[in-house]
Amino acid sequence: EAAGLRFDPVRPAVDEAVAAVRNRGVDRVLVLAHLGRGTDDGPGGRDLARDLDVAAVLDGHAHEHAATVVDGTVYARGGQGASHLNVVDLDGPAVEARRIGPDAPGHEAVATALRERAREAGLTATVARLDRPVRCDRVAVRAGESRVGNLVVDAYRRRTGADTAL
Repeated sequence: EAAGLRFDPVRPAVDEAVAAVRNRGVDRVLVLAHLGRGTDDGPGGRDLARDLDVAAVLDGHAHEHAATVVDGTVYARGGQGASHLNVVDLDGPAVEARRIGPDAPGHEAVATALRERAREAGLTATVARLDRPVRCDRVAVRAGESRVGNLVVDAYRRRTGADTAL
């Protein structure tokens, strides 16, 4: 079903989207990206922060945490497993990185809303139990076969009855 799928160059699409948002009279433009460091074929999120006149580029894809200001634009990336919370001050511009983890304080209203969405989507069933933690760090997920990958594909196979999953 993906026969008609195509990937257009990033920069023209971003330029068009930024212009469309500006035409609506917004105060500040934030770019949400999933580019990481970029490739030979296209820019990374930091490149967009350097080249665009926007308040912030909030990026993903690459596993390294980032929290900086690039040529007057905030550039932030949460890091592996959302290891950091980046608090962005658009008036600064500035960004403060806060390391987070299982002991970080939660927000009960957000947690309740997420649990409700999971319930409504039918995503509350336990599909597996493991005898030891599943590593999800960069080394584990980039080194070929991994326990987390096996967990996910086994869940896909069990749910769909497929012989294989990716």
